[in-house]
Amino acid sequence: MAYVDQGMAADRKKAAAGVIVIHAAIGTVLVTGLATNFIPAAPPKPFEGHNVEIELPKPTPTPTPIEDIKPSADPISQPDPFTPDQAIDITPAGPVITTSTTPVPAGPVTREVLPTGPIMVIQPPVPPVPTFEPIAAKPRNAPSGWITQSDYRTSWINREYTGVARFQLSIGTNGRVQNCQIMASTGHSVLDTATCKLASRRARFEAARDSNGEKVIGSYTGSVRWELPD
Repeated sequence: MAYVDQGMAADRKKAAAGVIVIHAAIGTVLVTGLATNFIPAAPPKPFEGHNVEIELPKPTPTPTPIEDIKPSADPISQPDPFTPDQAIDITPAGPVITTSTTPVPAGPVTREVLPTGPIMVIQPPVPPVPTFEPIAAKPRNAPSGWITQSDYRTSWINREYTGVARFQLSIGTNGRVQNCQIMASTGHSVLDTATCKLASRRARFEAARDSNGEKVIGSYTGSVRWELPD
């Protein structure tokens, strides 16, 4: 019994000591908190709004149709144009300069003085009148005898070669044939060759003469018909 009381007394002392410690701690906290200078934060400043004026773009005016435009009741009077009493000469004053496309010579310019008096006109010389009429070459023997039917060869007759040959002869100053040329063929080369050969051998001419009466080379044109003999 005595043991129990002693234990309870010891427990009470421990509890009292604990209470004292707790109270001391609480007092320290209170004292420290009160000693601190605590300044509460200022409340936020309320937002103040402002009215801002915005200039809106002006609407594009719609053009008025021409037919809807009405003339003004009091039109603006226009002054009459000014008309001077006399015409105004706007020609610029100063010397008149004449231009030319002729190039200026490089050296000094000399002026030629023409003699006064009548002007003599020199006529070109008159060509001399021919004292002799030119004469063409002409045959001295009959052209019909240059080529005859007796000149036909038997082979040409058997083959019935016929035709007309047109020829041109070149006549020398001695009256003899220098050259012969077929201008139109008979169609048979043997007849054409015989024509020039016989005419060159048998034809005789009087030589051609010029305006001075001198003998010159001339020409003669003729034709022969080759026909089969009867």
